[in-house]
Amino acid sequence: MEFAMTTTTEPRWKSLTLLAITIASTLIVFLHAPIPQAQDYHRFADEKVYGGIPHTLNVLSNLAFLWVGLLGLVVCRQLGNLRNRIAWTITFVGIALVSLGSAYYHWAPNDQSLVWDRLPMTIAFMAFLSALLGEYLGERITRIVLLPSLLMGISSVVYWYFTNDLRWYAWVVFVPLILIIALLALYKSVHRTSLLLMLAFYVAAKLGEAFDAPIYSTLGNLISGHSIKHLLAAVACYWMVRIVRRSALQG
Repeated sequence: MEFAMTTTTEPRWKSLTLLAITIASTLIVFLHAPIPQAQDYHRFADEKVYGGIPHTLNVLSNLAFLWVGLLGLVVCRQLGNLRNRIAWTITFVGIALVSLGSAYYHWAPNDQSLVWDRLPMTIAFMAFLSALLGEYLGERITRIVLLPSLLMGISSVVYWYFTNDLRWYAWVVFVPLILIIALLALYKSVHRTSLLLMLAFYVAAKLGEAFDAPIYSTLGNLISGHSIKHLLAAVACYWMVRIVRRSALQG
């Protein structure tokens, strides 16, 4: 059986590679020209209203995040020997809050409501990355990076809102994915299958988002790509619950 490795058993160049990716990606982001928020981002294919709820399926599909977030919190509470408990707990709090923030945004899509969609997402992204680094490099890493990572995530949304520049937010969203792929490439782990499935569902979710209108049309205007995106992204988050359970088994 393969176990998550730590810096005590792995060559130092692997952790330095992760650090180099982080530094290089930061430089690339801020050498890029400012990225303004496109206003057509707020236009979604499915505008149907049921029961007085605007954009009904885009709103209600966020209940999937609430279920996963609450499930994750229950699992964290039940597992007495869980490593990186605080980071995992914050991850699932963030996922649960995504359901509220995203539902609020889709009720009335605009830049102001989008803030409350993105804030919990960055909290979940950064807490998950911190917890996962602890799984591979040791719990001490999580203790070091958790608070700075959370502050970076929150500040990226604040920065975007007041400057209309998405560069820092883009870093917070995409660099954790790059680091996860790097972890998979550099280290052996019992979490490999769960992480690969999580990434697969996340990519599928992004495709649903990108092809919102074509999917909606193809499915006879029953459900849009964006609503499907929420469901697929929630499934991706579910694999985090599996990682937590496996982590406790190895603890």
